[in-house]
Amino acid sequence: SSFTTSAHEESETLRQDAELEEKLSSFTTSAHEESETLRQDAEASRSRVSELEEKLSSFTTSAHEESETLRQDAEASRSRVSELEEKLSSLTKHAYEESETLR
Repeated sequence: SSFTTSAHEESETLRQDAELEEKLSSFTTSAHEESETLRQDAEASRSRVSELEEKLSSFTTSAHEESETLRQDAEASRSRVSELEEKLSSLTKHAYEESETLR
């Protein structure tokens, strides 16, 4: 009877050990799958960040170029306005002088 009880207890212990090993194996597999999913998510995130950084860099460069073009256009416009103001002043002065001569 003692042998039977001891064998039964040993059998129960082995069954529990096998059950624990199966649970551990299942947990390890799940953890590995989760780790792989997280690794893939992180890689996708890094890829998306790189893509967005490239777009931002391109946008920034374009915006800078556009800003420089607008600055140059504004400078050219100011220069042309000054030139036209000088011509108008000269023509006005000339017209005034002609008017005085005709009096």
